[in-house]
Amino acid sequence: MVRTYYDMEVDPDDVWRALRKSRHAPPGAASESYTGNIDRSTGDLTAEGAARVGTYRAALEQAEELMKAASATGPAAKPLPLFYALSQFGRAIAAAAPALNTESREFRLSGHGLKTTNLDGVDRGGLASLKVRGLPNGSFPSVAKALDASAMPMESTIGQVLGWVPFSSRFALEGTSLPATPVLELHPMYPPSDEVQRVTVTGVPYEVLADTPTPNNGQGALPRPFLPDDGVVADLFDRFPALAGWTWSNPTPSATSVRLGQTRAWEVTLQLPAPGNSDRALRRRSIFYRGGNYAYPSISVGLTIHPFLAWWQILCSLSMLARYQPNEWLLLIDINIHPDAVPIESILTFCQYAAPELALRAIEDAADVSLLPGA
Repeated sequence: MVRTYYDMEVDPDDVWRALRKSRHAPPGAASESYTGNIDRSTGDLTAEGAARVGTYRAALEQAEELMKAASATGPAAKPLPLFYALSQFGRAIAAAAPALNTESREFRLSGHGLKTTNLDGVDRGGLASLKVRGLPNGSFPSVAKALDASAMPMESTIGQVLGWVPFSSRFALEGTSLPATPVLELHPMYPPSDEVQRVTVTGVPYEVLADTPTPNNGQGALPRPFLPDDGVVADLFDRFPALAGWTWSNPTPSATSVRLGQTRAWEVTLQLPAPGNSDRALRRRSIFYRGGNYAYPSISVGLTIHPFLAWWQILCSLSMLARYQPNEWLLLIDINIHPDAVPIESILTFCQYAAPELALRAIEDAADVSLLPGA
């Protein structure tokens, strides 16, 4: 089978096998042996503990059925089953997350927890202009807590939310905007040694290290001279919880110019604390997305955006638009009329292929487990 961008990281069949297998022995707080689910006096599952285990299993079964339904629909209706599949994946994440309490029923999700505005006229302003924000209560902020991530309470456009997603330029949606502090990709350099993990960091903003661009044998610009205690660089890296405790890997740091899409950025090498030299040390401090480890900047009280939540906001907004403004939605997806139509098709196709893996990785993050052997 030809491998494509949509399934480039792992075989989708392997992802579904891992998700289905996890229903037999749910991970984390959805486990029958999880202490928070056990009656201390009898050693038996409590009623809420049994409900938590059952919620994990039922939510994944429903998500799988909804994903199958989404595969049988075109763009006119696809956002609806895709969003509700992601919502049920969210319930499985919440059930597996020790961060959500069993006794207080935190794992039981209710309400969307998102608000989408300015649905009217989106066909004129373009999909990227649609605004969305997380609410204080509901499913979305609960899953954000499960993932130790921001509930994204600030009002953002879909173009801004999409900008938080790696490779979003592939969708070519007009109005997509990259964040001022970008997402950085971390490439581990194996093996870890002396409880330190060396990583190559790609995506350092060009303006952070560059003065007036200087020709470099046709390979871009040379970085301005900088020292290990450079305050500008330190200020940038200190915004990333995944880079906590960072130091330069070399007493004389250097940077390499790289091209990312239509822009240039810098690549540098750092070392990060890796207690016990664990293979999961980098995974625990970063976010694994489509085959890469990513560092997201803190946007609220030390919390970062999680790509699963970014896609949740996007799909919720698309489903709201398709349900409540069907005429505008059909105009947006008409490739003969609207420039957003093909990008929307690409976004929906990506979600059809990638949502199960995004959910699997989010479950692994929430429960601190590995469900996919060898990945």
